Amino acid sequence: MNSLVENDFQPFPGQCFLSEEEAFIFYKKKGRFITKNGEVKRRDFFCHREGKTPLKIVDPSKEQRNRLSLKCGCQAHMRIKLRKSSDIFPQEWHVTTFVVDHNHELLSPSETRFLPSNRTITEKDEKHILMLKEGGLSVRQIMRVIELEKHVKHGYLSFLEKDVRNLFTKVRKKQDANDAMDLLQYCKIAKEEDCKFQYVFTLDEERKLEHIFWSAAHCIDWYQKYGDVVVFDTTYKINAYQMPFRIFVGVNNHGKTILFGCALLRNETTSTFRWLMKVTYYLII
Repeated sequence: MNSLVENDFQPFPGQCFLSEEEAFIFYKKKGRFITKNGEVKRRDFFCHREGKTPLKIVDPSKEQRNRLSLKCGCQAHMRIKLRKSSDIFPQEWHVTTFVVDHNHELLSPSETRFLPSNRTITEKDEKHILMLKEGGLSVRQIMRVIELEKHVKHGYLSFLEKDVRNLFTKVRKKQDANDAMDLLQYCKIAKEEDCKFQYVFTLDEERKLEHIFWSAAHCIDWYQKYGDVVVFDTTYKINAYQMPFRIFVGVNNHGKTILFGCALLRNETTSTFRWLMKVTYYLII
């Protein structure tokens, strides 16, 4: 981790950790590991700029991306080895090597949050992101909705748009097709986990999702506090399932935009909006 030298709590040879995870959190960069009889015995944690740029086979017939590599052969790293200890702690990870010096300019604390080792999507956020994707939202729309829900400054989530796209790729490899009905399953589970979570939906004659509205517990709480003025935002346009995405937003006492609820609609007829306004009134007011 680039800012390690700025931290007063540096690892040192002989230091002990009870697990690999504890050591990783301390150093914050996964590396290589050595196994013996199927058990990991040694692990090395490296700076994200270690190694050299691999040679690239260039196809002259294709347009090339001239993106500079961050690799510069940095030798900063920490090595830990698994050693048996006392009966109280049957095994410990001991620091055997620690090289603190980097051969490049270090990142500022505000920049280190963009490193892959510091970007995380929690299991709860994964489910929520996939739910929004099932609704047909773009990555940018998903990021904005979650920022509003978490009430964080734009660009300050613990993950980037790139991480969301990588999540989609990972999920796509596990399942070839998704269905909007998964959204109902998510809402059902969310309701079971928190009775204040509210949602309502309709199905068409073919038992396909027609309209759905949902509001998280904290969004309802926000409405109770700041619901004097509600804006029905109709600017979001999506293509998946041919269902427009609509949100109800407001402003808190700090002048920040906050989310009250979300809706996916099959169409934008008068009867649809009448249904939406009716269920919104009964669920969050």
